[in-house]
Amino acid sequence: MIKINLIKQRSTKYKKAEFIRRLNLSIVFGSVGLFIAVSLYMSSVFLYMTFAANALKKDLKGLETAYLGRATEVVSYLRTKQIITNVNEIQIKRFHYKDFLLAIYKLFPEKARLASVDFSQQGVISFSARVDSISDYEVVLSKIDSESKKDDFKFKEIALKSLVRDKTGSLLANLEAIIK
Repeated sequence: MIKINLIKQRSTKYKKAEFIRRLNLSIVFGSVGLFIAVSLYMSSVFLYMTFAANALKKDLKGLETAYLGRATEVVSYLRTKQIITNVNEIQIKRFHYKDFLLAIYKLFPEKARLASVDFSQQGVISFSARVDSISDYEVVLSKIDSESKKDDFKFKEIALKSLVRDKTGSLLANLEAIIK
């Protein structure tokens, strides 16, 4: 069989047809190559994501095991924390006897002695001080006056309930302090 080429190979129509055929061939092979490259890339990304997901599942199981192993410790910690919080709340609500006793001691000179303290009435502290002389008692009164002018003074008012001289000659001053 013999082919007869009626179109001259050097003609412009033949050159255009040949150019278009080569262009089409290049586009087809390029598209197929690009499709294969994208498919390979997507397959590799999919495989990577699958391996990463499996690794995450493995890590998640390890964390779940660790969490469940520590659950009793966490519960104990939370219970302990709650107990400490409750103790702190009770401590805050408690009456601070020491602070009030220190405030009372500031009122006395060195020679005076605290004989008794009574916290039984709410908001009132009754106390007795023993002093050797009237001049020592006057020092107590002046200290009460000077301390009451300070901002950190813990009492609204301090009043004398009684002043009694005992058999030894010392004075027993019974005072009442109203808490701020």
